[in-house]
Amino acid sequence: MEKFSKQQLDIMRKAYGTLSRMDPNSPTYKKFVKFLGKLPKDQLKQLANAKIKFVSMLAKNRLRGESVNEAVSPKGWNMSKKFITILAREVKNLQKYHRQQNDEDFLEVVDYMQLQLDMIKKNIKESVNEGLTKYTIKLTKTPGWYLVHDKNGKQKFEGDRKFVTKHLKKLKTRMGSHQLKSLIQVADKYKGKGVTFDVVESTGGK
Repeated sequence: MEKFSKQQLDIMRKAYGTLSRMDPNSPTYKKFVKFLGKLPKDQLKQLANAKIKFVSMLAKNRLRGESVNEAVSPKGWNMSKKFITILAREVKNLQKYHRQQNDEDFLEVVDYMQLQLDMIKKNIKESVNEGLTKYTIKLTKTPGWYLVHDKNGKQKFEGDRKFVTKHLKKLKTRMGSHQLKSLIQVADKYKGKGVTFDVVESTGGK
């Protein structure tokens, strides 16, 4: 495959140079990732040295042996070390370019780090939302007696305030003790109407 012409590089430089940031969820980014994955080493080297915003940094990562997807889209906390490793490396590059007063390369690294930070935020949010289901608590017709069931209406537990509070605390939720108490107070206020809340399915209490 032939190398990119000067005209092709100028077109990419102009197209990506106007971007303030690259959205990892955008069709443009996904299309570019596929494009990079098909390039031979010679063309990747050419892009890596072309000083094109976003493009050159991602091409350099591919040459280092990192898949673009692996570099920017690991999911959840279990892959956070990879994010940290990448960012730590780029901090060293920032320090180097700062000493050299190399504005162009310095800003290129800043843009790439911003892309990484956007992916961290996206993937941590996704990991938080993974496996969540809806539970419902309501006050029964018997005063002071509460029922908790899952989204399918299957009963998880029932009992008085003390019993229900104890078992609510065993569930993996985003709520602290104060919020759990407030949940029961809202159930009291609704008088028989269900109050929904989020629970992680894998560790639901019984």
